Amino acid sequence: MNTLKVAIFSTLIVFSNLSLACKFIPNNQTNEEKIAASQIAFVGTIIKIDKDNVTFKIDKDLKNKNRTSFEVTQGNSSCSQRYEINDQWLYFGNSLPSGSVLLKRNGQEINKYK
Repeated sequence: MNTLKVAIFSTLIVFSNLSLACKFIPNNQTNEEKIAASQIAFVGTIIKIDKDNVTFKIDKDLKNKNRTSFEVTQGNSSCSQRYEINDQWLYFGNSLPSGSVLLKRNGQEINKYK
């Protein structure tokens, strides 16, 4: 009987952890509203990925901070963005809920930004 209880308890723990995955709720703000609300906002191209460190060349700084590059740590959670060299992003933050938008991948336009 104790073996059955342990098996049931273990199964519940395993399946309860599955529900901890990122629950992304789409953000209905316009890009202009996201820019106004965010601490950081830029259009940038990924020029380097070194393990978990990602470096953007800033093509256009939307917060006028006069930055030329920006480095982030690529997260490992299901809510983290997935980056590739030469991707171009409209960047607001490093997670899906931040609202960052992939603009180009492999030279192909994915989303448009003025």
